[in-house]
Amino acid sequence: MKKVILLLMIFCLSSFTTGFTGCKENDSIVESSSEDSTSPKLQLARDKAQIIIDCFIENDEEFLNSLLSLEIQGNQLVREQIQEAFDFIDGKIISYELPRDTGGGGKEVEHGRVIAENISPWIDNIETTSGKRYRIVFQYFLVLESKRDVEGVRLIFVSSLDERKAYIETVTIGDVDEDLQCPL
Repeated sequence: MKKVILLLMIFCLSSFTTGFTGCKENDSIVESSSEDSTSPKLQLARDKAQIIIDCFIENDEEFLNSLLSLEIQGNQLVREQIQEAFDFIDGKIISYELPRDTGGGGKEVEHGRVIAENISPWIDNIETTSGKRYRIVFQYFLVLESKRDVEGVRLIFVSSLDERKAYIETVTIGDVDEDLQCPL
């Protein structure tokens, strides 16, 4: 059952990263592309990633919770998920790589106005003192006009990886809705 839920969660994240479809009628959908090193979105992704990894290094539940969108911030289930994610990482983090791009995402434009935009960067090659490897992927809503309390970090996936960087197991922070596919 956990594998089915994990696959569903990965499908949900991939739905977000390929753009918003089926949620609203759009004039156009423009997908994010790789950003150059001076891009404000890339800098935002790197800044948020640094804060998130620092929270994991310091086990700072309160600060990580404060980064989350207002919609899920302070939710008791989310607090339990944060603690589970901290416990999931075996050993102390000794190295990691910040995002090199925004990791995908999407932009929804309606009548020439951006009504939704998100990025999904990842912190890669996280290595711990136990010799285990991890990846942290997070979804960050820059704009979600129809639901302002969703803006900010909406989901965090912490995955353990094997030596080939294949996913072994994933825990999620922010999975509190029944309908994660379309928050619009």
